[in-house]
Amino acid sequence: MVSYMADVFYLAKTAAARLKDPSDTDFAAVFWLIFKTKVDDSKRYPLPDYIEEAWGSSSPRTASTIVREALESLANDWQLVPQYTRAHVRIVCDNGARYIQGTGNDEGWMYDPYNREWSQHFSETLDHVCKDPGGRYGASTTTYRTDPDPNDPTKPLWFSVIDLCDVMWNKLKMMPTLAGQPLPNTLDGLFARCNYDLSGMDFPSVYRFFPAVTILHEWLHAIPYEYEDTPTGQIKSGFEHSLKVPLPNVLFDPEPYAVLCLWAALADLEPCVDKNPGSTGGYTINRSWRELADEDKWKDTIPPNAEGETKNPGWSGILVPYKDITGTKMSRPTDASAPTATVNAP
Repeated sequence: MVSYMADVFYLAKTAAARLKDPSDTDFAAVFWLIFKTKVDDSKRYPLPDYIEEAWGSSSPRTASTIVREALESLANDWQLVPQYTRAHVRIVCDNGARYIQGTGNDEGWMYDPYNREWSQHFSETLDHVCKDPGGRYGASTTTYRTDPDPNDPTKPLWFSVIDLCDVMWNKLKMMPTLAGQPLPNTLDGLFARCNYDLSGMDFPSVYRFFPAVTILHEWLHAIPYEYEDTPTGQIKSGFEHSLKVPLPNVLFDPEPYAVLCLWAALADLEPCVDKNPGSTGGYTINRSWRELADEDKWKDTIPPNAEGETKNPGWSGILVPYKDITGTKMSRPTDASAPTATVNAP
């Protein structure tokens, strides 16, 4: 779990840094594709009503500012506390085994002895997230708002619990292989390996096997962010979902953030393979996407190009390496400066 938490902070850190770099035109294009607006667009967006009701109002901000500030908060504003019950975000990996079904007047409720709270209807969510073998994510976040305890003034009044279940971890048994080697599921493992080439792989195939992106997604469901998933119908991947979520919903949906962050990490990854000796670039979307007419940028099928291709080069999610990729590369997740965290049972 420690390496996955380090990845979460690194993902947020590198994406926020790239958004602040005005020279990083490649990452700006990724942001434009996912969030349907340019990094330097001056239009401002207010917080959703449900967030303002919970946390108070704030001045409208540009889309890139909203995204960057959320990622900077995730990267920098968290620290490990020694006592589980003092944490504002708590991560549990027990497949929901701790929950006790209520009886009598408490029928229909579930008691969580770790967090000393009751929740209603969570059993249905738990069945879908943790016990359905066909479940997509294997994770869920529940936020509790509690009353002050006169005997425990340090008790958090609001906290969130992230449940990570077997459905998520089982994906690691199906890791794709390249050059006969399984693709690492942590960023430090990915950065350390140079004996395969990711060029030509599609982003969803890489994305779905990184637990850190699922944890980052769930963290943005937690306090103080409380972002909500936007229904987009039957979809095949988080990348496809992100492309279909419209403005301004996309600014407060956790999945586009997770997708953006992994693209940022892939931009930091140097393709060091035999067929690209000395390569110092990184991976990003096909640059030809920027040349499409605006009315075609978010369509799966576009007018034929000179080669007769009608597939949207951005929507394909194919990883393309460029030696001259823009932006400054971040330090690797294995650096001593990278934040780390762990989770202890109560």
